[in-house]
Amino acid sequence: MNSTTKVVSAAIKWDGKIYAGRRHCDVISGLIKERVLIDALNCDYGFLTNEGRFVDRFQASKIALEAGQIQKERVDRQLYSEDLNPS
Repeated sequence: MNSTTKVVSAAIKWDGKIYAGRRHCDVISGLIKERVLIDALNCDYGFLTNEGRFVDRFQASKIALEAGQIQKERVDRQLYSEDLNPS
């Protein structure tokens, strides 16, 4: 990870595919509209970076902190889409 790495969108990884959107709830809503069935309890919730990499909530929190996208990490050290500053 370099100093220009940033978190760019919420993402959900399911069955080898990555679905992205502004917030995780937006991703799920889009999947419902497209009639894409996922197991929302057993998929991976994370984020995409500007490098196109899927990262989990812990990695995303560290990236966002280093990039100045958040001021401090949550107690659980996970990033949630609502934590990101609008750009």
